[in-house]
Amino acid sequence: MRPTFIRSRPQVSLFCTLLGVLGGLFAQNAPPAGPPAPPPYLPLRYDEDYTYLKDPARRTDLFDPIKYVSFNREGWYLSLGGEARERYEGFQNSGFGAGPQDPNGFLLNRYLFHADVHLGRHVRVFSQLQSGFQNGRRGGPRATDEDKLEFHQAFIDFQASSDSKHAITFRLGRQEFEFGSGRLIGASELLNVRRSFDGFRMTARAGQWTVHSLAAKPAETNIGFFDDSPDHRQTVFGAGAVRPHPLIQGGSLSFYYILYLRKLGRFNAGSAEETRHMIGSRTFGTHTANTVNVVDYNLEFVYQWGTFGSGNIRAWAVASDVGHLWTKAPLAPRLGLRADAASGDRNPLDRRLESFNPLFPSTAYSGKIGLLGPTNIIDVNPVGRLRLHPKVYLSLEWAWFFRQSLNDGIYGIAVNLFKVGQNSRARYVANQPTALCEFRVNRHLTLIGILTQFRAGAFIKETPPSKSVGYATGYIIYRF
Repeated sequence: MRPTFIRSRPQVSLFCTLLGVLGGLFAQNAPPAGPPAPPPYLPLRYDEDYTYLKDPARRTDLFDPIKYVSFNREGWYLSLGGEARERYEGFQNSGFGAGPQDPNGFLLNRYLFHADVHLGRHVRVFSQLQSGFQNGRRGGPRATDEDKLEFHQAFIDFQASSDSKHAITFRLGRQEFEFGSGRLIGASELLNVRRSFDGFRMTARAGQWTVHSLAAKPAETNIGFFDDSPDHRQTVFGAGAVRPHPLIQGGSLSFYYILYLRKLGRFNAGSAEETRHMIGSRTFGTHTANTVNVVDYNLEFVYQWGTFGSGNIRAWAVASDVGHLWTKAPLAPRLGLRADAASGDRNPLDRRLESFNPLFPSTAYSGKIGLLGPTNIIDVNPVGRLRLHPKVYLSLEWAWFFRQSLNDGIYGIAVNLFKVGQNSRARYVANQPTALCEFRVNRHLTLIGILTQFRAGAFIKETPPSKSVGYATGYIIYRF
């Protein structure tokens, strides 16, 4: 039986209309002049700063008393926070139609709670618990669905200077990383169980430059209680620097180097020990020509080399995301274009591997469904966003995917080989329309609904299983 959430496309507009009505119910008149509004919650919760709450007059939120708990000593305080996320996922033709199917979908739950202790200006201890569950999925949980209870983060910071403009901070322990824009190393917010790493990080600031370096192993997700451990099959080292762009006002420029070691890499060309070096550069920022037009951009290039077994690695990737926002126009539209290309292997029988390895990426390359990873892929993705209400946003996009090399297969976001490349000479993989509606009820509560369909192209159809994949998901997220 075909699920109704896939069959009935008018539900997209109905859902967004409902959110708009609810937004009107939650809307309030502008508050009188008073203390500045509290800052938004950040993707990496350890980046939040609540020292402004030392001033009792700034405490306007229900949770402010636990966001800054003073120890009655200068610079000594505790900050508590957390998140609860309830999520529904439904697939039509999961795995392109292979394996057990879930006609009614399943539920995913994630809970996070953190404690941030500052012991003066030089020492900080941050810990975060994570608990993730799935309920009702046929075939059981996927690798990133379940982790009953774990120390997701537990690190200590030592800051060598109290001068924020010339500070050096050493961080040791389990921690989340967002290296650059998260295209190579990220926390993967969309997964039910977020990603973390065990290792060391150093951050130094000198004038306009900020320098980061890291050495770590990914934390291996195990579904029990406090049983996650470092994944000794993989190790990553990295260093990068970012500064304001010297030629583009309002822009930033970054450079980085990463060394990745994996005991067993698997690609269309075979399996072997993998040593991969990579250098990259990113240019990003916003340009405001006037109060009406805002242009944002994020451009990145990565080159990889190294060894794969007895052979060599030569791979590359380019990524771009450019948009134009009309702030004063009706519905405040933003139109943009994402375009990416990542190399694939041109000859699986020679000793050179040209398949790009994205390491630990987010799902940004293939939308919220996250079917395809950025290996041997070219994608072009027009995007649009409308503000239906001050609290309700509708995003529409349509991505098109092609193989970069006809002799390599397609991969998932975990660099897992979905389909080998030798069984088809087709370049066109799929197209994927997506509708996303987001209702930001208030600072704490967000509702999100997404409908998307991964429509099989010639390559998928010629390499069974080959059914198009439908996807629907809904989130309720509460942060404090």
